[in-house]
Amino acid sequence: MFTFGTTFTIVEQFKDGSFTTPASDSPPTNFSPGACQSGPPAGIVNPRIIGTLHGYFVIPLPATEVQTSNSPYCNASAMTNANCDTTTFINTHFTACYPFACTVTTFFFHYAAGDQGLIINEWKNASVDRGGNSGDIRSANI
Repeated sequence: MFTFGTTFTIVEQFKDGSFTTPASDSPPTNFSPGACQSGPPAGIVNPRIIGTLHGYFVIPLPATEVQTSNSPYCNASAMTNANCDTTTFINTHFTACYPFACTVTTFFFHYAAGDQGLIINEWKNASVDRGGNSGDIRSANI
């Protein structure tokens, strides 16, 4: 959390994450993340590809938001870190505003899956101010 004058900005970091692509029967065709982008040909990704991810959200709070807790816990009301999520943290440390008045304005996620027969093995999912989406996790072109 950063304070700029009388406003707050929340930065939520996601570290050491992992992902596995779905089994081929759900959905029938696993389109690769880059298939939604304009540019290179669309692709597919094989089932059960395993990879890593990391990233962050930037959530500026409106100037009208008031900090209501300095609790070290994610859930300031229940005084626990169990089942922590963005909504719980913001809405128990500030006047409740997420996800309606307080929204993610900037985000960046990097996905990587080395080897495994991939022809492209890195994808960036990002807001426009972080360069937008690029790359792919792709097993084959369509």
